[in-house]
Amino acid sequence: MIDWCQYDVNNPTGPGRWDHTQVIKVMDFSAPSFAACDNLTFCNFKADCSPLAPDLTVAATDACTPANQIVYTWTVDLNDDGIADPGFATSGSGQNTTNNYPVGTHRISYSATDGCGNVSFCNFLFAIEDCKKPTPICNGLNVAIMASGMVPVDADQFIAGSSNDNCSDFSDMSVSFSPDVTNTQLIFTCDDLGVNLVQIWLTDEAGNADFCETTVNIQDNMGACGAAPLIAMNGQISNELNQGVENVQVELNGTINSTTATNNTGGYQFANLPIGMDYTVTPVLDISPLNGVTTYDLLLINQHILGSVPLDSPYKLIAADANRSGSVTVSDIVEIRKVILHVLDEFPNNTSWRFVDASYTFLNPANPFAAAIPEVCNINDLTTASPNVNFVAVKVGDVNGTAVTNNFGEPNEDRNNLDFSIQTADRAVKAGETFTVDFNANLAGMLGYQFTLNFDKTALQFEKLTPAASTTIENYGLSRLAEGVVTASWYQLAAPKNGEPATQFSMTFTALKDGMLSKLANINSSYTLAESYEKGGTVRPVVLEFTLPNGTSVVGNQFELYQNIPNPFANETVIRFHLPEASKATLTIFNMAGKVVKTVSGEFTKGFHEVLIETGSLPSNGLYYYSLQTPGNTATKKMTLLN
Repeated sequence: MIDWCQYDVNNPTGPGRWDHTQVIKVMDFSAPSFAACDNLTFCNFKADCSPLAPDLTVAATDACTPANQIVYTWTVDLNDDGIADPGFATSGSGQNTTNNYPVGTHRISYSATDGCGNVSFCNFLFAIEDCKKPTPICNGLNVAIMASGMVPVDADQFIAGSSNDNCSDFSDMSVSFSPDVTNTQLIFTCDDLGVNLVQIWLTDEAGNADFCETTVNIQDNMGACGAAPLIAMNGQISNELNQGVENVQVELNGTINSTTATNNTGGYQFANLPIGMDYTVTPVLDISPLNGVTTYDLLLINQHILGSVPLDSPYKLIAADANRSGSVTVSDIVEIRKVILHVLDEFPNNTSWRFVDASYTFLNPANPFAAAIPEVCNINDLTTASPNVNFVAVKVGDVNGTAVTNNFGEPNEDRNNLDFSIQTADRAVKAGETFTVDFNANLAGMLGYQFTLNFDKTALQFEKLTPAASTTIENYGLSRLAEGVVTASWYQLAAPKNGEPATQFSMTFTALKDGMLSKLANINSSYTLAESYEKGGTVRPVVLEFTLPNGTSVVGNQFELYQNIPNPFANETVIRFHLPEASKATLTIFNMAGKVVKTVSGEFTKGFHEVLIETGSLPSNGLYYYSLQTPGNTATKKMTLLN
């Protein structure tokens, strides 16, 4: 404060000026406020029931302290029992978001401290619940009626010991005939003779339940029901690796003639067969000759022929005998290669699968052809003591056991994500120009490859294919040139450690219109799977890579919608497409009037895909169009459904 009557600006410390400091203190006595402090529940779906890391984040606000400066601490009481729990993170600072907790109900207590030291508290229960259903596995059962005309059957007689649950031990689960865990026994009488379908429910300790369906065959072996005894003949068809083969047609001939099919675990049954009679059992499956058959099988068969790495089981030798000559020779390699290249649609002298009586012992496992291979089983004078009729399934051409045995979808192979590149120089082509394209590859560490090469037949006219390096014309399939398709299958017995790119083959075209080569050709799996094989058997995808003048390279456009196979079709057909990257795709089928009759939509991975279309999903015979649409591409083709 200044009194200007006394104050002299030239003498600031003189009279006429007074100074005073006033201190204003703002006191914060309010603790932070938690936005919510409610009990939480989390589901543990882990296959091994291992501890779960739930998000236990809380949030608090304060009148004076910014939210990001509030300090949190927490403690956890496992099982909310007040007992210390060593081995788990039970206290800490910050938000509890990454700590693991077992199934059970636990309590977490939070404190939140603001910048003035005020503290508030929040505690709540959080439950980790076992939400995963158990996996029941059923066995079928044959039961004989007792002299009283009835027989009790317990539910746990049907459940296999391989049934499992993520959290409960098998011995701690309940087995019943319905979701009611007390429904553990059924009484069967003479009215139930024959095969009866039952549901077997498995309930874990948390109350989760699931069921499997199986059959119980009620037999009257003692004549308690006054009729001639009838029994069931059971069997299992599995490959050498004990993988059950689905949809094998099993024919029964004898006193009763019947046909059945194996289920998805390879099991089958003929019920209500009179005892004392003779029967013959014959399995048949002749579909998908390329299931599990690749160029790598050719390499393994060649190694066996040379004696460097012999095939080590009689079933592999039977698989290698593609022409069914009773020996394994180069002729088998030639025949299998023709099927891989789609020069042949099937094995001319063989079926896709063969079946060997599982009870048969090979006189010489190194030469299974020394004696006739029993591919049927004869049962003479069927009795209640007759054994199950089992077969070992052999996929012709597949010597490394990669064939799919159920659902018969695409093979699920463990592939290396690194691509094996077939390279060529990108270039502009002019209508009327005839030019040659060299396809190069570095074969260091590689044993073989196979692929389908598509070229745009509206833009390129094929003139010739010229093999180079170690390939021959037999390594290429030219039977589908009218579709713009060339297939390739090549291998070598030893993989070089080092190498430089070398020309594998050349193709000569005449351009029908202008364009860039990279837009007119690509490698895919539309016919022959695009894959390569490293030393040791590692499988890698094959791509066509175009090099640019600046030294960079690009992978050719691989969005493709292929012609359905077969076309025309009567029972079913397969629509195939290839995506250059993972994306959403929609396949739409519509009739001549433009009306949509079927739509298949989903998220698809990068690569080759197949969609099976059955005649029952289409309203009538006639011409249809099908269109594939992704966020960046669209293509349309037509197909014909006939009687």
